[in-house]
Amino acid sequence: MVVRLHLIIKKDAIANANKGVSWINYDQWGNPIRVQFTDHSITEHVYTADGRRLKTIHRTSVPQSNPLGIGVTASLTPAQTQSIDSVDYVGNFIYEKGQLKRYMFDDGYLKLYTNTFSPRFFIRDHLGNNRIVTDGSGNIQQNTNYYPYGGMTYISTNQGEQQFKYNGKEYDPMHGLNEYDYGARQYDPAIGKFTTMDPLCEKYYHISPYAYCAGNPVNAVDPDGRNPIYDTNGNFLGTDDNGLRGHYYMMDPEDFKQGMPHKDVVSKYSIKTIPSNIEARIRKHYKGLAKRPDYDGFVTIEEGIAWAQSHPNALKNPTPENTLYIDASKLDFGFLSTSHFSEQTKEQNLFNIANTIASLRNLTLRSTVYALGVVDIELTDRAKRTVCIVNNNKTDYDWNYGGNIIRNLAILLNNCIFNIDPQKHGFKTYYYGKGKLRK
Repeated sequence: MVVRLHLIIKKDAIANANKGVSWINYDQWGNPIRVQFTDHSITEHVYTADGRRLKTIHRTSVPQSNPLGIGVTASLTPAQTQSIDSVDYVGNFIYEKGQLKRYMFDDGYLKLYTNTFSPRFFIRDHLGNNRIVTDGSGNIQQNTNYYPYGGMTYISTNQGEQQFKYNGKEYDPMHGLNEYDYGARQYDPAIGKFTTMDPLCEKYYHISPYAYCAGNPVNAVDPDGRNPIYDTNGNFLGTDDNGLRGHYYMMDPEDFKQGMPHKDVVSKYSIKTIPSNIEARIRKHYKGLAKRPDYDGFVTIEEGIAWAQSHPNALKNPTPENTLYIDASKLDFGFLSTSHFSEQTKEQNLFNIANTIASLRNLTLRSTVYALGVVDIELTDRAKRTVCIVNNNKTDYDWNYGGNIIRNLAILLNNCIFNIDPQKHGFKTYYYGKGKLRK
């Protein structure tokens, strides 16, 4: 594991009188490394080289005079304050004040009592919010109810049990900060906004760069960034089953498989120390991911055509770089329903008359039909209407002819309008996640 040294600090004079925040220091990657409060309390963070939080220290002030005068906050050093709390994150292990307290796993955690661990399990809603925490016998240890933007209601109980709450993100209530750590950014549920700008803001110019899930917190969550995987030489390998979300990982190539479960990545990722030139190479590529059309997991028709034209012969020479990674949960399958599945996995033609007509007024459906056409789809849960796209040569973005005369005419017209050459233009796509049928 590489620990980042904060030798270069970008200072933003950000104050929040409502929370008593007088100053925030950010590092050169936009991570808050020091939050100072008007009562002289301080919260500090230490990060790894890939931006994961490694340590948090909460300090409270020792009473003293203010040499700068009334209404002006002095910049205190740790020596002038008293440490009251610290949290260390070592992989899935969480230490508090130097003592091991929890081991986190996908659906809960193990809580340490003296020399034994007691299991705790999360019960989540459709947005991934941790609503109830139970022990191994099913007894409720924590109950949390939320307002739409993540604030906790007055009927929530035993909030000190654990702090992973809204969207499963860690909540920081110390000194009245009351913000969630989304990895790439901090989120304030009181105003329903992130505290720093979205790196995708130029792509979504019609939405505030501080907005949370485009103002729709009831049906959507906001991804926390990127999740690419690199080898220890700095070469981009691809993604796990979360796509381009979260922090980047390094792995030995022989351990990597495109679309592998994220939990396998966490258990196998490399913690080798890498040279500074390789780290710089990875960070440059990592920062550039925001310019990719699949950064948000969805590719429009215009983006797909532009990618094909800017990457000629990509289908003949596919690489992790020229492949696009698409989130099936963001697709619209139109009139396709569970009744179309006589078996679990079946070839489906989305390029039908009903979908084509409906897509004229539905950009998401239009982009889905355009990209997939005829494709193999797996019905993963009939009751929940969830599906997965089977990744094979049918998911290639290649404008191939075949199927029926209407489809062939449509492709011929498209290729003439956009100057597409099926022999030269085309690329691989990889679909991850689960989509949902309308009925």
